[in-house]
Amino acid sequence: MRGRDQKGWTLVELMAGLVVSSIVTSMVVPAFKDVVDRSRLAVSANQLLTDLTMARQKGVMSGLPTTFCAGDPARGCTGNWSARTWIVFVDRDRDGRLGANDVVLSRADLASETSLTIAGNGPFGSAVVFDPIGTSQLSNGAFAAGTLRLCARGGRGANATDLILAASGRVRAESRDLAGLCPSP
Repeated sequence: MRGRDQKGWTLVELMAGLVVSSIVTSMVVPAFKDVVDRSRLAVSANQLLTDLTMARQKGVMSGLPTTFCAGDPARGCTGNWSARTWIVFVDRDRDGRLGANDVVLSRADLASETSLTIAGNGPFGSAVVFDPIGTSQLSNGAFAAGTLRLCARGGRGANATDLILAASGRVRAESRDLAGLCPSP
């Protein structure tokens, strides 16, 4: 029995509080993880979309072919999206390879975003060259159209974003619900 002057909690009250707080925490933490994953996916997709758009705009504005590809300035275009790195460069000889006379405009990576995967089909397996009129092509001059997919494995809801490249050079983004899986596009 509690007296009027006693302050504090009984053991039963403390245990009940701990049970309620653990139930609330078990519901909030997974939901928060999904929010963080979706935010990382959106930021990363916007970063890729910005560089693809910049490559096309630079090609049109400069009148010089501009290339976008998986790779880095040290190794050039590798076509390996598992490293989650890419470059944009003025491709003076239009061969889809970073050469001594080419100028790197942008290099980016998602190395810290280990929860995300990137996979591409079609031209994203090598290099996309934007010509001076803005169309996307392969280095051999054939038209380039394909999909670059960013995906957060295990996420609920829309866990992927597809960046879809049309032969006209335009890119659009589409959210996808892949039921937590990350298949190649």
